[in-house]
Amino acid sequence: MKTHFEQEILQLKRLITTQTAMVESAVRKTHHAMERHERTLAMEVIDGDDEIDETEVRIEEECLKVLALHQPVAGDLRYIVTLLKVNTELERIGDLGVNIAERVLHMLSLHADMKRLDITDMFMAVLQALKNSLDAFLGRDCFLAAQVIAADDSIDSQHRDNFHRILQMLKENAGEAETLLDFLNISRNLERIADSCTNIGEDVLYLEQGKIVRHCRGFN
Repeated sequence: MKTHFEQEILQLKRLITTQTAMVESAVRKTHHAMERHERTLAMEVIDGDDEIDETEVRIEEECLKVLALHQPVAGDLRYIVTLLKVNTELERIGDLGVNIAERVLHMLSLHADMKRLDITDMFMAVLQALKNSLDAFLGRDCFLAAQVIAADDSIDSQHRDNFHRILQMLKENAGEAETLLDFLNISRNLERIADSCTNIGEDVLYLEQGKIVRHCRGFN
């Protein structure tokens, strides 16, 4: 028979699994909204953010309750601490998805050329990083977590390239400023999602190895 503590941990695992699915779905919807010019999908991301926020608060409250009532130690304590940190990153990713959805809606309202700047490769790289980071956390997979961390430099580079391309395009055609700034905003938010994925990867390494590798990529 499971103890009360074990039951609460199982409930936390169910909640965080639900949260990961909602957040990943939201970011994928922003990509589809942009690719397919679908206002409805962008609105679904914005409207769904309240549920992500509410789940984030519930998970935090449950974690704090477990810490107060059971005072876990060693691996159990690391798991709760990691879950709290990942929970915060997931809520942040949800907010960044909303930011992208809002820019997509703005571009649609302008009847802008959504292909004016091709950021498909960056979007796909970020979606892969998100999937890998969530799989690494749920599966407690250090190898996959390390892959997420290693991929971050490439996504940063893509964002820098987008910035320089947009700057040049603005110089050549100031009349496209609104659309180009929307693209820049989307690129920036994608880069921030990748940063949160990297943080989750680092949290997985902390969970499994007890190593704090944030701000230091020289881990083994």
